[in-house]
Amino acid sequence: MKPSIAVSSYSAVAHKYDGAANENSFWGELARRSYESIALESSYRVIVDIGCGTGLALHHLRSRAPDTMTLIGIEPAEQMRLLAEQRSAGVAGIEFREGRFEELPLAEASVDYLYSIWALHWTTEPDRAAAEIKRVLKDDGEMDLWFTGLNTGGEFSRKTGEVLRRYVGLEARLRAASVGNAFRSFSSSNAWFRFSIPSA
Repeated sequence: MKPSIAVSSYSAVAHKYDGAANENSFWGELARRSYESIALESSYRVIVDIGCGTGLALHHLRSRAPDTMTLIGIEPAEQMRLLAEQRSAGVAGIEFREGRFEELPLAEASVDYLYSIWALHWTTEPDRAAAEIKRVLKDDGEMDLWFTGLNTGGEFSRKTGEVLRRYVGLEARLRAASVGNAFRSFSSSNAWFRFSIPSA
């Protein structure tokens, strides 16, 4: 698989990722609301976060998950994964693996619940990613995917621009724009969706 600019970019900014600026940003707030909304069903045994970043969501879920649940974080960006491992050092029932949507380091039909928060849009092979998700989920497995859509950049920019103009000052908008320069080549991946498959 060819190297990903997104993966190397996230590794490069990993040391800043959990900073207050990101945590208190629009995207940080959306991520927090996403993982706080996850309902852990008592039937779950294996829970997987694909694109787990620094492990913040998994760490939160571990704090309210029973000991019978194993939480696994999959992260392709090495520096992000290392921070996730440090955050959860000594915490039982949580582990991190190198991997990506297109190549999940998981056994077939081994996952009860799979989720991903703002990461699926970075996949370079959507069909392969979908096949991998299907492969690792149990027949009665469940998933939640929060992601930005492809090829909707214009609509996304207009809608978020309206919100930003209403609630965020010019100086803050300019600062936010400068942070995004590292990901400029991915500007076609915009507008968010939450996709869920309910249990049968």
